Amino acid sequence: MDNLVKYYDHNEFSFISMEKLEELEDEYYIQYSTFEDCYINKDTSAYGYCDNDLLTNDTIESENYIYCEDTEDYQPENYTVYLTDTDEYVSRDYDFQKCDECGDYFSSDYDMHYRDGNYYCDACWEDMEPVIYDYHKYEDGYYPRSLARESPLFMGFELEVDNVRGDCESLAASVLDGDMDGTLHCEEDCTVAFEFISQPCTLEYHKNQHYNDWFFSELDGKCQSHDAGTCGLHVHVNKSFFDDHGYNRLKTILFFFKEELFQFSRRQRWDYGYSDFNERIDKKDVTIQKAKNSKHYGHSTWFNENNSSTYEFRFFRGTLKYETFMASLELVHNICMVAMSSTDVITWDSLLDGDYCREYSNSRDIYCDNELNLSTLEEEDREYMKALEKSLKENVFINRNYVSIGEIVDDTIVFYCLYNDGDELKLRKQNYIDLSDLSENLEDHGYYRLCSRKELSNLLGGAF
Repeated sequence: MDNLVKYYDHNEFSFISMEKLEELEDEYYIQYSTFEDCYINKDTSAYGYCDNDLLTNDTIESENYIYCEDTEDYQPENYTVYLTDTDEYVSRDYDFQKCDECGDYFSSDYDMHYRDGNYYCDACWEDMEPVIYDYHKYEDGYYPRSLARESPLFMGFELEVDNVRGDCESLAASVLDGDMDGTLHCEEDCTVAFEFISQPCTLEYHKNQHYNDWFFSELDGKCQSHDAGTCGLHVHVNKSFFDDHGYNRLKTILFFFKEELFQFSRRQRWDYGYSDFNERIDKKDVTIQKAKNSKHYGHSTWFNENNSSTYEFRFFRGTLKYETFMASLELVHNICMVAMSSTDVITWDSLLDGDYCREYSNSRDIYCDNELNLSTLEEEDREYMKALEKSLKENVFINRNYVSIGEIVDDTIVFYCLYNDGDELKLRKQNYIDLSDLSENLEDHGYYRLCSRKELSNLLGGAF
């Protein structure tokens, strides 16, 4: 036995003399395996390698060695990983990923889905609740967030993103994973990829969220907003913050500074289908009546009043720059606060307080020397209402061949038409015009002055 060596031939082990082995080496390709401590006839037997050493087929099968694509040799089964996406085995040294739901492994090239610190394969992801809600299907409710106890101005934003690189749900989930306070959620929007929507928060609460650290930093390079050309930044404010006087001032401020707001918005046109600025009004022509009675409702307008509990500033173009985003929130906040203040004279510069607003306005070369004197406009508005009330009290109008008179009842003009009932002249309610919908002239509503009431009475022989 001293001269015998272990020999693997035709997938079987045997012992032969060294002299016999040397004879066989003249005819066959025989190689020694340190791992097996035997000679393997590679021409007659199945074999493999493990870490550059030969393995016999017998060892591969009996001791569960598996061929790995990354090492291009066999490895012990407990040192291998099966990749579901490529249907092959790799060693544990390979760069692979694991689904935290089903436990399957995937190659590094596989696009895993991410949410709340975990990674998911496609199959498991499809079984999960979506991160992005359908349009207006968010049902968890809105809860005002403030750092104080007062009931102040609350602002909620909608930031649209488009041209997402990769999976939208994964991007949304990766952002929301950093949202420690549950301030944001996501919804689909047919015009863009999706949008981030915030809870109603005070300006200070928004600033305290440090959005640049986890929101905008996570979006960077993974989607577009401003550059997409399709996205907007919409800011909602609570209607309950305003009384009637404050609302009138708000609308007047918006119309007086419409040109500057357009420049601030980064919009390229006045007539976008989803942010129409309406007509241009010269500052000298702005009145409280014109401003407060200009109501273009819905998603097509720059200032949407159609929501049940919020006013929506829709004129900002989308942005992924934190400074631009915060400047936009500051501007809306400042406009609303000034509207509810007792300040009489308002300048564009007076609307730019904050950490970002003035610097951003200056960077876009937005300047305005005109002053909005609200006390003067309010006095003109009072004079207008006195003149309107006097005109209605003294005059008779014609509308669609009907002779009519009008009076102001609360916030409404009520028109009555005159008709004969036998020999008696009577009045019948004909129409209503809400003062908030009243344009500057009654003629715009179809009522033209016919004569004075005194003249009509004289014509009728005092019957009127």
